[in-house]
Amino acid sequence: PEKATEDVNFSDTAALLIVSEASLRDLHPRIDEDVVLERFTPNIVVDGDELSEWDEDFWGEILIGEEEERVVLTSNCFRCTSINIDLEKGVIGEGESGKLLKKLMKDRRVDKGKKWEPIFGRYGFPVFDGNIKVGDDVLISRRNDQRT
Repeated sequence: PEKATEDVNFSDTAALLIVSEASLRDLHPRIDEDVVLERFTPNIVVDGDELSEWDEDFWGEILIGEEEERVVLTSNCFRCTSINIDLEKGVIGEGESGKLLKKLMKDRRVDKGKKWEPIFGRYGFPVFDGNIKVGDDVLISRRNDQRT
């Protein structure tokens, strides 16, 4: 008999997308309203007083929880027009919220590999069989010298 496996369903580029609350807060003044995190579809959100905005651009690996479950972060998430969608209506947002991608274009085109697309978040792959949960501590265990 074949061994049952668990598959990742409905993922874009990687199993995980990690963003920080600090980076999200940096977006708010750009559009004069609070941007909802769901527009960016992360499944791990990191927050803490010591985090500065866009710091996650350089993370190479994080450890999560008491068991220090390892997540390898492989690349930045290049954003497309989907972040302009009003999630309640399913259409392009009205006013400034419908121009979020354009606002990010001004100063978030920072990855040399995709110089015409803004980035927000890091793609990651879990290297563990355990569980993580909301509220777990996150340790940045490896930083990259440049954005990758």
